[in-house]
Amino acid sequence: MKDKNVLTEHFRKAKELIKKGEKDKARDEADYGLLRILNLRENGLPDGSYIEDQPMDTWINRFWIFLEKHNLMLG
Repeated sequence: MKDKNVLTEHFRKAKELIKKGEKDKARDEADYGLLRILNLRENGLPDGSYIEDQPMDTWINRFWIFLEKHNLMLG
């Protein structure tokens, strides 16, 4: 991954925004993280790869659970 700690930053910002009550912006940050992962996969990153020293699936689960936990899923 070219940009260091991009997913970490998206997740950190999402958590910060949810604490401030800014649900829409928190959802956007989590969605941006998931989109970055999707983009990497579409550009050839194989399943089971590590991103920022974490398995790709861990990142997907982390963002997904954040969205569910804070009731940010769009219908």
